[in-house]
Amino acid sequence: MPPLPPATTTPLLADGPQSTARRAESPRTTEAALMATLRPLVEAAPRRAVDMAREGQRRFGATNDAPERDWIIVKALVNLGELHAARDEARRMVETYPDSQWTQDVRRHLLVYPLDQPSREEMQRRDAAEP
Repeated sequence: MPPLPPATTTPLLADGPQSTARRAESPRTTEAALMATLRPLVEAAPRRAVDMAREGQRRFGATNDAPERDWIIVKALVNLGELHAARDEARRMVETYPDSQWTQDVRRHLLVYPLDQPSREEMQRRDAAEP
């Protein structure tokens, strides 16, 4: 394997507009830009976040950012009140990315104590109040 070129302090844009165009088309750069856009949208515009995240999944597939995109889909669906759709997505996440921190969060919040069921605390209060 040839040695890596020495590190340089020359700005990346120094090689002209053609390299800038190549960098703009780079899937990693585009994926990073998508992720930066998606994160605030999950709260501000959840329907748009779902659509964009699904498009990102089609476009980029199983990259390192894929579990977070799925988490964004689940979270946005919850924000939209589509709890059953969110739970279905969560189950798919568990099958696809079982060891991801994003999946662990979804599992804990949607599958262990589903949002469409009374919380553990509510059930304990109800049970304590019954004679």
